Amino acid sequence: MLTVIVRERPGPLRLLLAWKGSVVPHILPHILLTGMFAAAVTWVSRHHYLDGMVDYTLLPFTIMGIALSIFLSVRNTATYDRWWEARKHWGHMVYEFRSLARTSTIYLSPERRRELLTRCLAHAHLLRGQLRGEDVRSDLPGSLAPELIDQALSTR
Repeated sequence: MLTVIVRERPGPLRLLLAWKGSVVPHILPHILLTGMFAAAVTWVSRHHYLDGMVDYTLLPFTIMGIALSIFLSVRNTATYDRWWEARKHWGHMVYEFRSLARTSTIYLSPERRRELLTRCLAHAHLLRGQLRGEDVRSDLPGSLAPELIDQALSTR
């Protein structure tokens, strides 16, 4: 019997403050360092203005900010498109496995059907592990021959 994983649906504030699976812990030191540097430059500029310094306009920074935002927007869209494509492929694989399971009740004996469905589950499990870069040999569903597992893991 298969179990279904049900997770709670977090609210918007909890999603905003989520650290697990977020890029924020990786980039937060850089953001803080850049912010402190900008604050120091602003403080020196406002309180200790030297007469020999040139007064710069904000136009180049605005143009660079716009270009950077467009670049990040395109990059984010491409990332989401890759994720969505992978989700569609995974969903199609699950659909085909379910269709195969229904069809196998008609054409296969119970022993052959169990072996086929165990291999389908193992395929999905091994594929998930390979995509995540994890070793999933220890928690494979069902009983598969070790040579089949080695063969599946050796192919890419």
